[in-house]
Amino acid sequence: MSSTATAATLATTGATTTTGAGPTSRKSGIPEALHRLRATFATGKTHPIEWRLRQLKELARMMRDHEKDFGEALRADLGKCHFEAVLTEMSFVESEATRSTSGSGSSRSACRRR
Repeated sequence: MSSTATAATLATTGATTTTGAGPTSRKSGIPEALHRLRATFATGKTHPIEWRLRQLKELARMMRDHEKDFGEALRADLGKCHFEAVLTEMSFVESEATRSTSGSGSSRSACRRR
């Protein structure tokens, strides 16, 4: 990662690091970042779970409805044939969006426990 990208990431997350130090130096900014993120969540700025689930369902529908368009774009941009594009790109997005909204996904269960 470039030093500019690293600085941008650190500025966004609030994490800190020192040159040449191991992973423990990055941990020093985690509590502050976590506090900031929880404070933002508490303001109500984030969208409710129902909105997020609707967005994921729409994402899965879009992947199905526009499979041909995505396939053409992946051929033009990356030289992938349609079969490869579906197998390595599109099917993952659709299946993860569908799994996340099915109620059996671990990430949804974790959200409900909080």
